[in-house]
Amino acid sequence: MNMEEKKSMLKPAMNSGAITGIILIIYSLVLYFVGAATSKFAGNFNILFLAVFIFIFTKTYRDKECKGIITYGQSLGYGTLIGLFASIILAFFLFIELKLIDPSLVDKMMDMAREQAMAKGLPEEQFEKGMAMMKWTMTPAFLSFSSILAYTFFSFIISLITSIFIRNEK
Repeated sequence: MNMEEKKSMLKPAMNSGAITGIILIIYSLVLYFVGAATSKFAGNFNILFLAVFIFIFTKTYRDKECKGIITYGQSLGYGTLIGLFASIILAFFLFIELKLIDPSLVDKMMDMAREQAMAKGLPEEQFEKGMAMMKWTMTPAFLSFSSILAYTFFSFIISLITSIFIRNEK
């Protein structure tokens, strides 16, 4: 892939990532307002939505921008870029949500982790030691940064799979 192809891919990926990020933010807000912001089950739909949008936007990019022809590598790169840009927007929202909108969400996440640990039979003392070591990771800045890494990684994995179906090297 030459430099010109990379440049032509960047703007559409940025736009697709922005749309994906905004839709995922709306979904997160819906979860927040119905009281399911910390629900692991509902949170898993974020990855499903991400996969659907990566597939749709990469296929659209292939058909409209590439005249129906895209290599596996181009499809993989485009899908990963969508995830990267969406994750940056999501991270910004997450930081604002945890810092300004509802700082108690971090405490709710820790309470949920405590309940899960107790359900698995982990002694309270052992849990507290682990949480003391993990406390620095439960900050808005760290959670936002780690969400960029996680969403970009998931986007890469999703794109590895979707690119099999999207590629068209005729």
